[in-house]
Formats: sequence, C-alpha cells, structure tokens
Amino acid sequence: MKMTSLMETPTEDSSPRTLSNAMFVDVPPSYPPSRDITCRYTITSEFQPTTRDWIGIFKVGWSHKSDYCTFVWADMNMERSDGSASRKAVFKEYHLPKDEENAYQFCYMDSAGQVQGVSRPFSFATLDQSIPDSSIEDDVLVVYTKEQINQALQERDELKAQRNEARAEIETLSCSLRRQEEEITILKEQLSQKDAKIIDIGNKLHLLEEENKQLKHTSELEAEFQHLKLKLEEVQEVIAVKDQLIADKDDMILFLQRQNNTRSHKEGLHGARDDFHASPTIPSELQETTSDAASYNKDLPLQETQREHDRDVTEITQESDEEEVLECRYCKERFPGITQQQMDQHELSHKVCPFCWHLCDHMDQITFEDHVYSHN
Repeated sequence: MKMTSLMETPTEDSSPRTLSNAMFVDVPPSYPPSRDITCRYTITSEFQPTTRDWIGIFKVGWSHKSDYCTFVWADMNMERSDGSASRKAVFKEYHLPKDEENAYQFCYMDSAGQVQGVSRPFSFATLDQSIPDSSIEDDVLVVYTKEQINQALQERDELKAQRNEARAEIETLSCSLRRQEEEITILKEQLSQKDAKIIDIGNKLHLLEEENKQLKHTSELEAEFQHLKLKLEEVQEVIAVKDQLIADKDDMILFLQRQNNTRSHKEGLHGARDDFHASPTIPSELQETTSDAASYNKDLPLQETQREHDRDVTEITQESDEEEVLECRYCKERFPGITQQQMDQHELSHKVCPFCWHLCDHMDQITFEDHVYSHN
C-alpha cells in the first residue's frame, strides 16, 4: 500500500510540489511517551529556509496548520552532503501528546504557512506495545497491520466528522461575527453622529463662554461706571460745599463792605460832632436839620434854638456811640470799642457748620468734620 493513502492531510496550504522540499528520515513506527524525541529531516538545495520556519507534530487527519499539538523552530544549522542539508528537531517530553491510541506525523511549515514536507505516521507507545513493522526498504513504501489501518481510517472518519462540525460551527460563528460587525458599523455611525453633536455642543459652549466673558466685562465696566458716578457725586458735593463757602465768603465780604461803609459814616458823624463843638456855626451836614429846626422855632430866642440843636447833635452822637458796640453773629457776644477787622477775625475763629450754621466750637476737628459730612 502506498504511503500517500495513509498520510492524507487535507490541508488548504499543502501542494504536491512543496511536499518534497523537506523529507523526514528515520521516523520509527512509535516513540516512547516519557522521553524527548528527535526527528531528522533533509532540505533540498532549491528551498531556502528562514528563522521563522517551524516543525510541528500533528494528529493524522489534521486540516489546518493551527491544529498542531506542539512545535519547535526549524534548525538553521546545516550539514550539507550531496546537495542536501541534514537537520534535526528536538521535542521535549513535557510538550508531547500523552495518548497512545492516535497516530501522529511531523510536518515542516515555512514562514508563509505553506507545507514543505510531512512524515509517515507514528504513535506514542511503550516498548512492549510497539507494533512490529516490516523492514524499511526506502522512505516511500511502508507496511502496517490491518488493525492499524482500520484504526487509522476510523480516526480519519472521526476527524472528518469533527472537521465538519467545526466548519459548521465556524459558519455559525462567521454569521454571528458578520451580524456583530454590522452592529459595530451602526454603532460607529451613531458614535460619529454623537461626536458631531459633541463638537457642536463644544462650539456652542465656546460661544457661551465668549458671551459670558463679554457680559463679565460689561459688568466690570458698569461697576466701574457706578464707582465713577459715586466719585462724581462726591466731587459735585465737594464743589457744592466749595460754592457754598464761596457764597458765604461773598456774603462776608459784602457784610464787611457794609460795615466799612457804616464805619466811614460813623467817622464822618464823629468828625461833624467835633467840628460842631469846636465852632458855633452849624456844620454843612446839619444845615438842613438846623434850618428846619430854625424855621420851626423862629420865634424862639437864639439860645433856645442853640440848645435844641445841641440836643439833636448829642442824640446823633449817642446813636453813633451805640453802633460802635459790635456783636458776633455766631456767639452773640458784644464787643464795644473794637474795629470791624477785629470782629471779622473773631468770627473766623469760630467753628461754624456751612450747612446748618450751627456753632461747633465745643467739637474737636474730627467730630466737626463728621458733623459737616452728615449733611450729605
């Protein structure tokens, strides 16, 4: 029986052309399960191995390169002879399959996942359970017992059934995966829409922040305006106080001018009185008065007329003397015999409120200022 009938490997990656690039040699029918095993193989000169090539142990009937039981990286050390390179792969005992009923085989995979060579089937069995085989004439023909063949065929059928179940499950999973991909696509679209909404909200928020800054700036300007307005009112109040003080000063000046005029008039009367006493003639200022008195008393003797004239001058002089007693308009105290300038200095020495004209001499300066500002 040909080996290819026992070594069917229904893999999508294998091809008749590549299976001859790597050939496994000296593969026994069975290996002991409790020790490391070493497989040897040769590579043709036409094939260029890489550091990503690997050798795996597969159960007979495998369908995909991921169905390996264990693997090792391909040996890069070459011992060339007759155009071929002999290499070896060592599998550690703790990575080997533990069952003794299934058949296995070595497989050489390149870095692209292509099958470059497979070995004949072998099993793991103790020495007393080893299956006798015929002498090996070459690497192409080998003879097995009918029981082994039936067992291998049964295992192959079971593996095919498992493969079909796996394919059905893969198809179901693929359908589920496609549905999930569709759902993911829909969710991505929804997420994109939400991202657009978030960006729009962010732009609106930025505009609101700008408006808030403008409102805040406007509030600050309004507060500053109110502050300046209060300052202006205070300045206006100070100006009003100044104007009132100026008006009071003007009144004071007018009053002093009147006082000066009165004093000048009094001085004139005093001079007239002195002239009258010094000369028997009637002064010119009193001619009208004396002429009226003389015309009224023309029938009286001259001495009577002179006495009446002296009495009138004395009354005028007494009135003038009474007006010389000056009175302070704030403290109401009278000061006889002082000049108007002295009276002005006396009045300026008082603390007088410019609003209510209240006399505040009993207050200290701070209390007086508080009293003045309380009228604002």
